[in-house]
Amino acid sequence: MDDQRQALSEKRDRLLKELAEVEVALSRVDGSIACIPHYSVIELAAHERGRQLSCEIQKRQMAEAAALTPRRSACPGCGNLCELKPVKRDMTSIDGKLQLQDLRGFCSACRRAFFPPAGTAGL
Repeated sequence: MDDQRQALSEKRDRLLKELAEVEVALSRVDGSIACIPHYSVIELAAHERGRQLSCEIQKRQMAEAAALTPRRSACPGCGNLCELKPVKRDMTSIDGKLQLQDLRGFCSACRRAFFPPAGTAGL
């Protein structure tokens, strides 16, 4: 497990450095950063990439959580065991708007849709 963790950490660090190189090259090609800009311009551009990365990580984590969650859950209204189906759900995180994979149930007894409680599935 430690070898896998080490390899994944090294891969992450390598990819982050590569992404930084690509971002700098793109900023020179598209002219968004020319000559010697004020440092705040560099910092704002870096933060925007960080927000994009955060949203991608959130989407990936939720997709994996939905894939690993049992496909049945009790209705919060009546306790009836209901099938859960994958759905896309719009969300606004602190880093921006994104669409997440989530699970939604529908109880035919209560005639209501629900998202399973946090910790069992979904958000």
